[in-house]
Amino acid sequence: MTFRQNEKELVDQIIALREQLHATREELQEIKGSRVFGKIIRLRDHVGRVRNVIIDSKNLPRKTVHKVRVVAAPYVRPATRKKFKSIYRHSKRALGSITGVNHVIVSTVSLAAWPKKAPLVSVVVPYFNASTTIDETIDSLKNQTFIDLEIIIVNDGSTDELSIKKFASLKNDNPDIKFETQINQGPAAARNAGVALAKGKYVICLDSDDWFEPTYVEKVILILETNPDIAVVSSYTETFGVKKSLVEPLPYNPLLLFSNNMLIHAAVFRKEAWQASGGYKSDLGYEDWEYWITLAEKGYWGKVLEEPLFHYRVATESRYVTDKDAHWRNLKKIKDLHVNYKKIIKKLQSQKRNKKTLVEPNTAFVNLKNNNQYKAPHKDKTKILITIPWMTFGGAETLIYNYCREIKNNFNITFITGLKSKHEWEYKFKDITSNIYHLANMFEDSRLYLEFISNYIKTREIDILHIIHNGFMFDLLPEIKKRNPNLKIIVTMFNDRVEYFEQSIGYEEYIDSYVTDNELVARHYMSSLATNKSVKVIPNGINCYKEFNAEIFDGSAVRKSLELGEKDLSVFYVGRLSEEKNPDVFLAAASELLKSSKNTRLKFYMIGDGPMRPAVDKLLKEINSDKIKYLGYQSEIAKYLSAADIFVLPSSIEGFPLSILEAMAMKVAVIASDVGAVSQVITDGEDGFVVEPGSVEEITKAISMLTSDSSLLQSVKQKARLKVESKYSNKILGENYKKLYTDVAK
Repeated sequence: MTFRQNEKELVDQIIALREQLHATREELQEIKGSRVFGKIIRLRDHVGRVRNVIIDSKNLPRKTVHKVRVVAAPYVRPATRKKFKSIYRHSKRALGSITGVNHVIVSTVSLAAWPKKAPLVSVVVPYFNASTTIDETIDSLKNQTFIDLEIIIVNDGSTDELSIKKFASLKNDNPDIKFETQINQGPAAARNAGVALAKGKYVICLDSDDWFEPTYVEKVILILETNPDIAVVSSYTETFGVKKSLVEPLPYNPLLLFSNNMLIHAAVFRKEAWQASGGYKSDLGYEDWEYWITLAEKGYWGKVLEEPLFHYRVATESRYVTDKDAHWRNLKKIKDLHVNYKKIIKKLQSQKRNKKTLVEPNTAFVNLKNNNQYKAPHKDKTKILITIPWMTFGGAETLIYNYCREIKNNFNITFITGLKSKHEWEYKFKDITSNIYHLANMFEDSRLYLEFISNYIKTREIDILHIIHNGFMFDLLPEIKKRNPNLKIIVTMFNDRVEYFEQSIGYEEYIDSYVTDNELVARHYMSSLATNKSVKVIPNGINCYKEFNAEIFDGSAVRKSLELGEKDLSVFYVGRLSEEKNPDVFLAAASELLKSSKNTRLKFYMIGDGPMRPAVDKLLKEINSDKIKYLGYQSEIAKYLSAADIFVLPSSIEGFPLSILEAMAMKVAVIASDVGAVSQVITDGEDGFVVEPGSVEEITKAISMLTSDSSLLQSVKQKARLKVESKYSNKILGENYKKLYTDVAK
């Protein structure tokens, strides 16, 4: 082992041990700060300090006496307890008169226009010996979707020769950036120097080795412009370097801020807040944390945007490690500066309680309405805005991802979601575009949805609005179309059982084209629409070459891991454990088949999760067979399908299920309910089997047929793969949507 390898291993071990130590300390701190255990610990400590004194109420502080009485109340005589109960009732009544208000007093304000000559945002970058990282930081600022910002780089007396030369070259190569130099005074002084020069309404201090996602500035400014009660906005963090992780802090809480910093150092703040607070203080270790605490004391409170938009570099030589080592010492410095913090915050909370200030919607975007404030879209590409419910695992999301991935180089694509969600699949959609906006994350006032979407359409010169399987957009269409008369609107629905199917018909006059993935919905549209609007059927498609292709997996190894013998036949259920998917029907069929001595080769596997999980667990326990295994939720579906012989879809409701295409592409024989587009895809008896929804009898019959006839099984598998390649591949899907957008945009 070389010296460098040995050094790296030691560094990794030190970092891991430090993390364990800090996690334990923070856990203990949380326990000490908890409502129940914290009081017990503090009471023990307080009483312990006077344990040598006779416990007499005259000798103890009133606070301690009160705590002792409360703890002792259950053990004293009933007559004495009555007094405690009376006090409790009166205190509760008094508290209720303060906090028990059931309504919020809402006031509205009109947003004033910011001077046109001044940038809306200023970004201050302290620079000290950062020659190797500064380019990445600057690039992330220049790639922001919101470009109405000034960049100020403050050289804090760099001593490294390469960094000095780099700073000089940056000045020569970037005439649009402001550069300042000072003698070395530390990051707090460098930030203050930059903020003092800033002309923006809002300021961000970004270290010279970190960077932002392209939408960071735009999203935090949207929140600040539309929330007068908020003065600081932060986000989730992704660390990189020696440590890669996702940091999801608690929601902003001014009381908790004193013991738990939930704000990143690069949070955006109103410049007026900096002016009122006196700025950053030096030599504290946690200058940014102390600054947020000072702002909170002044009434400037914040919000954490629940998206990982900030990238923080972790290096052995970074302040991250040294600050962690000095955590408790730095924390003491901060607490010594703010001894009355909690008292101040509680007073402010009582003043702010049940009060809310909203911006008048018609003025909310007064400072965000000019095209030149945003990165210019590609002039030669059609610009498409796609609205979807959320970005989580599901058939609709898979379809959208599949076709957008194929056409992303031909169009400028933006996604907007309307429902609250964790958006677990956002990372996939970022492969297509960085222009992703979650309305529920950015706006507390839903009236601003219309204003944001209309403003986005105007400032990004959107050509096509595509509403895919959601209902939050339809009520907005009349006004959107009125403000943007040249906008083309497409609506896609995958089934007609959702309430927004009827909505889409009710707003027919504003819609240019309807799209679905199956004939049933298309026929319903054609029979319901009053005018001769275009209704197109675009079948689903999957990536059957690089993802769902049995040739790229070691199926035998997967089968071995599942304890499948060479002659065993595996039957899979893959899907959500919910009523419409009928996982109980699959288990009933499995149980029935396993009762027969003819089916000793059969083994059954379930993949998925959902609201029926308890019912599925109960059924599995009742059946009690080692030939049925529940594998839980799995993300690598193709890998498991490489071990499958038969796939069962027993659903009672489906549109165009991608799951059958995925199984067919993996050369798996499919047995599926006759719902949605299933019978359009599968030719019964040739490349799969179509059965009555919920029919245990028909499912068991089809499985028995395939089990007893190996040549039929192999034939169905081969034909299934060929059909997907010829009709339902991702390439064909992409071409179909490319044609749709091109035709509608004409």
